[in-house]
Amino acid sequence: MAARIASVQPLARRRVLRLGSLPVYISLALICTVCLVPVIWTVSSSLKLREELYAIPPTLLPRHPTLDNYTWMLTREDMSRLPLNLWNSAKVTIGAVIIQCVAATLAGYAFARLEFRGRDLLFYLLIVLMFIPRAGGLMALYELMDSLGLRNSHLGLALLFPSAISVALFVMRQNFLGVPRELEEAAIVDGANTPQVFWHVDL
Repeated sequence: MAARIASVQPLARRRVLRLGSLPVYISLALICTVCLVPVIWTVSSSLKLREELYAIPPTLLPRHPTLDNYTWMLTREDMSRLPLNLWNSAKVTIGAVIIQCVAATLAGYAFARLEFRGRDLLFYLLIVLMFIPRAGGLMALYELMDSLGLRNSHLGLALLFPSAISVALFVMRQNFLGVPRELEEAAIVDGANTPQVFWHVDL
């Protein structure tokens, strides 16, 4: 009898926990629905005919699904350039991600742990850049790439995208500030220098 009561109590606790988490699950389900509707709409629209695509009122699911749009897209004359376009996009994307990750990580560590004159002022100036639209500095970036001889090049594009480094820098700085200093001090006591502390402890 006692064993049966003991086995029932955990089940009751699980049910209480599940009921208590119900608002969270409902909220997550609503957020997922809002995020998935554009994806579903895009895929559904690609399977519609032109008449149904512009019909009023619109329909979420196609009445007569068809692959004609995909056939037309894949049989165009300029589709022969698709592999080259994908390769160029991959090169620029990978280069921009690597540059931004390396630059934001090193700068975030410097602003979080190193002491130098004007550190806080420089950090806040970089944060202010988050509120300046990219279009505001477009001409300056164009002139900079032109003067460096990087206009109309993949390297120039890979350097342009990480120019909005403020958000990544802020995130990395906050992450490094969350690392306990006691871990770094223990590494220093063991003989580690600053690059070793950065690589083996913080990063």
